[in-house]
Amino acid sequence: MPGVVLSEDGLSLRRAKGRKYLFPVKALAAAFRHRLMKLIMRHDQAEATRHLSQIDPHIWRIRWNVHSRAVGNGQAAVRYLARYVNKTALSEQRLLGYDNHGNLRLNCQSSATGEWSVLTLTPDEFLRRWCQHILPKGLMRVRHYGFLSAAAKARLERLRHILGACAPPRSPATEPLAIKCSCCGKPMLSVGRIEALPLWRNLLHRTPPTRGPPPTP
Repeated sequence: MPGVVLSEDGLSLRRAKGRKYLFPVKALAAAFRHRLMKLIMRHDQAEATRHLSQIDPHIWRIRWNVHSRAVGNGQAAVRYLARYVNKTALSEQRLLGYDNHGNLRLNCQSSATGEWSVLTLTPDEFLRRWCQHILPKGLMRVRHYGFLSAAAKARLERLRHILGACAPPRSPATEPLAIKCSCCGKPMLSVGRIEALPLWRNLLHRTPPTRGPPPTP
C-alpha cells in the first residue's frame, strides 16, 4: 500500500502526515469493526439468518485491535513481498521420503527453539495441512491499492511523469490507432516480425505447375 497519493487535480503528490504509519491504528480498528458488523447484517437480511443476533452486543462497543505497521523502505518491502509470492508452503528439500507404512517424512523447524526435527504424517494429514495454505475462491494473496492497482494505469503513468521517470502521457488524439484483438478486444502490440523459413518461402513463391500434353501410349 503506497504512502503517497495524487492530488485532486493530478498535478502533484500528497504524502501521509505521519512518517511512522499510514493510517491511525485506532481509526482503522473502528472502521474494520463497523465494516464487519454491516457485512454480517447485510448477509442476515439477504439470507434470512440471525448471525448478528447471536453475537454479544458488547463486542461492537469494545476497542478492537488491528496489526498495522510500516515495512521499511521500498526495497525491503519488495524483497519481503517477492519471497512471500514466489515461495510455496513447502520446499522439496524438506520432503525426506516415506517410511515402511507409507507415511511422509517431513523436515520441520521449531519456531520457538529453531531446532529441526523429522515429522511423520499420513498422506491425508499432509494434504489437509497443505490445503490450509490455499486461499478461498475470490481472495488474493497480494492486493495492490491506490496507483498500484490494475485499474490505475493512467494514474501511475502521470505519477511517474511527476517524479521524472518517464515522458508526459500522450493524449488520445496523438496516440496511433491500434489494432484490437478479435477475442478480448484489447489493443495489440507489435513486438517483432518472424521471417519465413526457407522451405516455406520456396513453397509460397513457387509457381504453380503447368499441365503438359497427355502421355503417348
